[in-house]
Order: sequence, then C-alpha cells, then structure tokens
Amino acid sequence: MAGYIAHALPKTNWTVLSQSAFQMNQCNNISYNTHQPLNRIESFKIIQEMKTTNCYHRVFVYDSNGSDLFDGTFERPMKTIQTAVSLTRILRTVHDNDKILCITIRGGIYYLDTNATTTSSQIGAITLTTNDSNLVIENYQNEHVILNGGTLLKLQWSVHVNTSQGGTIMKAQIPSCINLEQFNELYIDGLYAKDPGFSYNVSRWLPPTFNKGASVFNSPSNLWSTDSPPYDNNYVVPRGLIVNNGALPHIGNWSKPTTGFVHAFHSDYWGSWFFEIASINSTQNTIVFGRGSFQEARGAASGGAFYVVNIFEEFDSPNEWFLDKDTRTLYFMPNETMPQVFVISQISCLISISGSSFQNSAENISIQGLTLTETSHTYMRDYMVPSGDDWAVHRGGTLYLINTKNITITRNIFIQLGSNGMTLIDYNYATSIMLNEFVWLADSAIILVGSTNGIDGFSVTSQPVNTLIQSNLIHETGIYIKQSSPVLIAVSRSVSIIGNLMFNIPRAAINVNDGFYETSDHGPINTWDRQPFLSDAVQSSLPSVWQHKSFIHHNTLFNNYNSFYPIDHDDGSCFYEDSDNFQVYGDKKHYLGHSQLDHQEINVYPDTKSSQGTGVCIADQAPSHGSSSWNETWIANTFILYTSPIFEWLTFTICIYFTFQTVFWLYNLFLIYIEFNDIPSIDKYRIQKHKVKLRFQPEMIRQMKEGTIKHQLSLILTLPLLYYLLNYFGHISVRSSIPSLLTITYQIILFILGEDFLFYWTHYLFHTPWLYKHIHKKHHIFKQPTGVVFVLADPWESLLQNQVAVWLVPIVLKEKHLFTICLWIFIRVYQTINAHSGYDLPYISPQYYFPWLLSGTLQHDYHHQYAKMNYGSFLTLWDRLMNTHKLKRDN
Repeated sequence: MAGYIAHALPKTNWTVLSQSAFQMNQCNNISYNTHQPLNRIESFKIIQEMKTTNCYHRVFVYDSNGSDLFDGTFERPMKTIQTAVSLTRILRTVHDNDKILCITIRGGIYYLDTNATTTSSQIGAITLTTNDSNLVIENYQNEHVILNGGTLLKLQWSVHVNTSQGGTIMKAQIPSCINLEQFNELYIDGLYAKDPGFSYNVSRWLPPTFNKGASVFNSPSNLWSTDSPPYDNNYVVPRGLIVNNGALPHIGNWSKPTTGFVHAFHSDYWGSWFFEIASINSTQNTIVFGRGSFQEARGAASGGAFYVVNIFEEFDSPNEWFLDKDTRTLYFMPNETMPQVFVISQISCLISISGSSFQNSAENISIQGLTLTETSHTYMRDYMVPSGDDWAVHRGGTLYLINTKNITITRNIFIQLGSNGMTLIDYNYATSIMLNEFVWLADSAIILVGSTNGIDGFSVTSQPVNTLIQSNLIHETGIYIKQSSPVLIAVSRSVSIIGNLMFNIPRAAINVNDGFYETSDHGPINTWDRQPFLSDAVQSSLPSVWQHKSFIHHNTLFNNYNSFYPIDHDDGSCFYEDSDNFQVYGDKKHYLGHSQLDHQEINVYPDTKSSQGTGVCIADQAPSHGSSSWNETWIANTFILYTSPIFEWLTFTICIYFTFQTVFWLYNLFLIYIEFNDIPSIDKYRIQKHKVKLRFQPEMIRQMKEGTIKHQLSLILTLPLLYYLLNYFGHISVRSSIPSLLTITYQIILFILGEDFLFYWTHYLFHTPWLYKHIHKKHHIFKQPTGVVFVLADPWESLLQNQVAVWLVPIVLKEKHLFTICLWIFIRVYQTINAHSGYDLPYISPQYYFPWLLSGTLQHDYHHQYAKMNYGSFLTLWDRLMNTHKLKRDN
C-alpha cells in the first residue's frame, strides 16, 4: 500500500535522538521509546530558559475562556489570535512605535482556518505586516499552545460497506462551510491518515511528447551558462506509464481515475514527481499524466519506482480515507475502533510576516513557544527554480517571511506539516531561527530563497542576509518531496548554521544551492555553483563575480543511512574552507570547482565498502566543462582507514592459521593418544579391526612429519593470495559485526555444496591410472589411515583439493565475513581429520546424525583400504548419482 501513518509527536530527548541519528539502536541492549501522547508533550526543552520579554503591554488570548469582545487582560482574555493582533495595532496609535507589545497565548488548540481570509501558502492565517513591528507572540509560561491549520469536525458516521478482507468502510457528510479544494490531508487523533492507493514497478514509461503530459516551466538561469537549461539535456518528463499485466488488479474498476495522483521518483532517484491522472486505458494498463512534474527541475524521459494514491477502488487498509468532492462524502476505514478526533486540512500557511518592501520592512518580531501543525500539503502548487541547478522549490511555507528585519523564531515545534516549515523569501535581514524542532514535514524544514536581476545581485537587495540557524532539531523531513533538505540555501548570503542535529532525511542535510555571496558553517552538506553572480561579497560597493569564502568547520558528520560524501562539493563549488570537521564514513568530493582549502580534519573509515561510504578518501574529479580543479590545498588532514591492508591481512592470516592449527592438533593429538593406548570403549569403534594398530612406525612418522611441514608452509604462503582473491572478487569483512545466523548458515551450506562438487570430480580424476600413479598414490601409501594422513599429498593434489575446492566459493561470493570463513575452515578440517581417523565414533562424527546424506569415516576408510569408490568429501550425493558409493564394515 502507498501511504503511512507518522509518529504522533516530536522527540524531545537529545540523548535518545543522538542514539537514533547515529544508528545506536542497532547496537546490542539498546531500546527506547521517545514519543509521548499529544496532551502531555511540553514545548521544546532548552538548557537555559530564555529571559521573560520586557513587554510594554501584554494582550492575553485564551480560546477556552476568552472572547474577542474582551479587553485582552489576563482576567478577560481575547479568544482569537487574529483579533489580538488587531488590538495591538490599535494600541500602537496611542503608544510609541518602538514599544514592545506582546501577545501571550494560553494553552489549547487554535484552529486558525476559522478566521483565515486566504488559502495562499504565502499569506498566513495570522498575517503580520510592517504595522506589527516590535511584537512578540508567545505561549504563556509552560502551557502548550497548538496552532492548527485544519478544521475539527464532528461527523455523523455510518457504515458504507464491509470489505472482503474483513474491514469496514465508514462514510460521513462534510459540512458546506468546508473548502474541499484545500482538504487534501486528514489527521486522525493527531496522526496522518493515508490516501488509498497501490504501489507498482513500471513496465514502460510513455516518452515525452511536445504539448502532451505535464506542463514545463522555465528555469530562471542556465546551467553552466550553456545554451540549454541542463548541461546534458533539455527538460523533459514522461507523459505516462504502462505497468505489467496483473500489476493493477483493480484498474478496470476505477470509476473516477482523475481523482488520483501518481507519485514517482526521478529515474536517478535524486528527486520525485507528482502528476495528476488525466486518463487511463485499463485494457492496456496505461496511465496518462496531466499536470505535474514541476517538483524537480532536471527532468528525465523515464522515472523510477512509483505509486498511485486517492483512488476509491483501492480502499483496502485501515486508516485510509477518500473524499468524494461531487457528493461531499468522506470515506474512512478504521483500525478496529474509530478515532476520536478528525481534523481536515484547510490552510497551508499559519503565520506570515511581510513588509511592503525592503525599505519598509516588518521588524523586531518574535515568535516563540508555539506548536504549528496539521496543514494542507502544497506539492501540487507552483514551484520555481531559484538558480542554475536542478532543484525546484515551493516558495511558500507554514511560517512565511518576506521583507523583514530582526525576526526571531525560537522554541517552537513544527510537526506534521504539508509544506515547508519556514520559508524566507527575498529580503530578510538578521533572522534568528533557534531552538526549534522540525519533524514529519512534507517538504524542507527551512528554505532561504532570494532573487537577482539575472546575473546582477549587486544592484538589487532581494536576498536573505545574515541569517542564524542554531541549535535546532530537524528530522523526518521530506515525507513527500525527495528533493528537500532540513536547510536549503539559494541566492542568499551570510548564513550561519551552528549546532543543529539533523537526521532521517531523504537527501542532504544542508544544500547550498549556488555560489551567491556564499555563507558560513554547515553540517553534512551538498553544495552547487553552476552559475556566477555579480555581488560585492569580497569588497563592499565593488561588484565582482569573485565570491567570499565559505567556512565549514567544527562539525560532526555521520555519513550513514547509505548516503554519499559527508561534504559533497558538487558541480563547480568554489571558495570553500573546510576545517576541524570529524567525518565518519566517506570523505570529500570536489567536482569541477576550484579554490578550496581542507585542513585539520579527521576522517574515520573513508574507505569503507559497506552500505556507508564511498570507498575513497578524496574524490577530486577532473574538469569536463571548462577549467577547474585548481587552487585546491590539503593540509594536515587525518585519515583513519577501515580497511588497512596490513592490519586486515594480519587479522585474516592469524585467524585462519590458528583456526586450522587448533582443530588440526587437538583432534590429531586425541587420535594419537587412543592409537598408543588400548581403550576398549573406543577401540570397538575402530573400522579395520582385523589389523594391528599402526602405533606410528618410523616410516609413517617420517612421512607425516614431512607432509605436515610442507602443508604448514604452503598454508602460510597461500594465505596472502587468498586474502587478495577474497577482496578482489568481493569483500571480506574483518571488523564489522558478525552476520546473522541465517546468513552464516546459508553461506556455509553454499561452501559445502561447492567444495563437495569440486572435490568429488578432482578426486575422481586423480584415480584415473596415470594421475593416480604419478600424483595421488602418495596419499594412499597407508591403507589404514589416521588423522594426520590427510596432509600427505602431492602439491598438485593439495592445490586442487585443499585450496581450489575449499576456497573457490568463498572467493566468488560477494560479501563474506571473517567469522564465517573461520567457521568454514574449522568444519572443513574437522571433517577431513574425522574421515581419515579410522574410527566410526558416535556423537562427534557428523555422519552419525545424517548417515544417508553425509559422507564420513566409513566411506573414506573403505576408499583408503581398496583405493576406489567413495570420492566425495562432505556428501554422498555425487557418489550415489555416479554409482560410486560403497560401504563394507570389516567385522
């Protein structure tokens, strides 16, 4: 099914969040539960409580006991925040404009759609303008204030139908006062509900065609200053798709396919598209797209994985919902019990702060201690491309700022939102975003997007400047939009990002979208610099395309969750100084840029080849679009390698060698002991009872000493080659965690099957007359074998049967672990000594438990006695198939 239900509430414990971000939950004995019921969550905790604002006049708001006819005192609070804003504007007429006025909100849920005058994602239900400068909007003490972008519904539910899977679809009528066009999210008991849908793998994408399918928007700037927008192709998107037969089992029943949407990944999975469904052809399994695709700016002729949502006939799972706009009917399938609270989204922007121009900006406004939640999604609204890159952004958000100065946003929670959390558009000077939490957002958490007059950013003042983003907690973002970031910086300057914790995100934590003016201090980032801008970044009042240096320093960067480089300087990134960063997995990428300095950085395991990392320390890629990769300096950086050749080889050699020696000498010393001592309880299991015990005659001792020495030397000499081959054709993990029991088991079974096949046929060949006489006969010098006898072998025989047969499958297997290889060697040596022991001992012999399947002492002793039959090692499979299996116990 397509869809999900988010966790109810943000995580407010930094220790627990750090454990989650660093994947410590995968360690042993780590368990935790971080979510709290909505009615018990407190505002985001900070180490030091902020000082109480010095308010000249305070207006109180209390939804439960207030009235908009009251005067706004503590005893007579107002009911709505919008009316309180109007009251502060009246107070400005009798007080100095520089006096700080405060709107203090008592605890409760405030459904802002009730008094909203617009559904724009750029104009808030609470609209602050230049007339609201020197204003604080805050929660009262520790009371929980929730600003909600939906409408709380009291619905009359009835049963629509019982499904064949045992579920029940309920239905209810939506009141006429509800704007159905803005109703695109349903929240049940504080959680996202799911759209009914279905997931598929596509068979074929319909090729792009002029004037068909999705509309195409114009990028404001070219990439790399070339003729066409992208440097490799013009912007195209598919106009539909075809799925395999049977993949859409209900498509013939879709009564209103145009209500549906297709959510699809870009073919390279760096972004996602959303399409309206224009039409379908159920006999051909075809879906034709309507409007959409503009959520990503690079385009491609085909997509990746996709799913369809908002199709009534795909109703089959609990917590799914569907709105029939024609009849104003809401359908919902509960999970056993009906939820108590239904909130339908109505607006996407809760608060906007906007001046009329940068000269007449809204100034000195603070928003603190609020929770903003449950808004409409905006992924089908207009997107734009801010500069010469392949990212598109929606220029709207839950909290929207334009033409502002000295705005402070602190101690707020942005949770379960259908758009960006905060949006700073064009001129915003000295904005502080501190100590907030952003969680479960459809798009980015914070975006800064400016504009220029083409290349000219010098003569215009329409960019965010001097922004501080500090000590925020950002996770579970980009729920709908793959091409999103906790922080996106585009055509902005002087941005400081300090001390934030960001994780569980679909792409880079911080995306520096272009080289406009540049910025300072980042977390795990992806940077671009595809086009120049004219600015006075280097010297005031002197326009130049030369940019000010950006600094990335004193960050801890965990490149886990299958990401790429901790710091990815992509596509012409220039003028960066990276220093004092602690980076785990993977290292630095410099691609087509120049003028970069890296120093005093610690890079841990940059060469890992597991799911994390890139396998390299530095990826400084040569130019392909002009002159680049110059003026790059690397000073005093430390690399701690995951795969140190010497350490890894020594570990492998020591472990394999001592595994072999342990089982070889312990089992053989046991056999030597019983050979020199008469122990009736053991002697009765000796197979060739009619023969006198060997007692290790001098010639036998000489042969075994010579064979043992040669075998030990060959083992030591071949281990380096084996280690090389194990890594050449795949990867052997030496330091990572031991694999699961299931993985170990199936790999050991593969090793046994492969070895037994190779051993049988090489052994069979060695018993052909010429090979037996010149090579294999040496191994049969003793017809009454004992454990040490297996080392008596010609070098060619040893190579094929003790090396190739044993190691070929482990070598070609892509991923293996040293523990599994050691276990395999233990089993192989134990089985070989056991087969040559001359004793059919119970309990300690594997064939005792599976006599029909496993080959063992009885088979191999017969083979040594008569020099024929029983050519297998572990199994009797090939002997039985080739009719070479023979048992004859000598009584």
